[in-house]
Order: sequence, then structure tokens, then C-alpha cells
Amino acid sequence: MQDEFNLTVGDETFLLKRMYVPGYPLTYHIHFDDEFRHRYVFRMQLRDSRWKLIASFLPDVVRRCESDLVKAIEENEE
Repeated sequence: MQDEFNLTVGDETFLLKRMYVPGYPLTYHIHFDDEFRHRYVFRMQLRDSRWKLIASFLPDVVRRCESDLVKAIEENEE
């Protein structure tokens, strides 16, 4: 298991950081820059046995890559 790793999906590269604090749900902070060099930081959290995006606004590319992010997190947790 890694505390920090990269995932590339198509042209996008995401930096995933595992954040574990006892007493709180396991969370990954995910960073990525869009084609305009805008930095986005969002979280995915384990809720009801499923990894879910925790954010109100995200670019479409994040939603399109959600299943790839979930798969990478699940593999990291094995």
C-alpha cells in the first residue's frame, strides 16, 4: 500500500494521497491540473462500502475518470 501515488487516465494525471485519521472515514485527497494549469483538489471517501467523490463542483474530466480513480484506490487498499 502506498500513501501517495500517481494515476494517468488519457491525458490527465492525478496525484492521490491516502489520508487516514483514526475515528474518521478513510479518505484520499486527489490533486490535478487542467489544461489551463488550474489546480483542483478534491476528496474521495469510503461511504457505505463504496468510494465516492466528495465535492460540489468538479470539471467533467473528473467525473469521466471516476471509475478509474475508484479502481486505483481499491487496488491500493488491497
